[in-house]
Amino acid sequence: MAVSATDCQTFLKSSFGLKNVTSTTLSELRCLTCGKIAYQSGSYVYCKSNITAHRKTNLDYAIAITKNKADLVKALENYTFTDTAM
Repeated sequence: MAVSATDCQTFLKSSFGLKNVTSTTLSELRCLTCGKIAYQSGSYVYCKSNITAHRKTNLDYAIAITKNKADLVKALENYTFTDTAM
């Protein structure tokens, strides 16, 4: 199943509050492999390092970033905060 560029951009912006996902220098996306800037173009999310193995389809990127965010929320829910303020 292919996800269009417009649908991917809309999903990333509305779900995660991102403003820029298409600029090769200002994008708020990050490569899921190396952490460098990633940007959405056409059917893919590309890593700025131009390593083909880091490229993800729009759908694969959306699934991975959603899973990462869900894992973070789950970890925070299970974390015990201690208040040390007096």
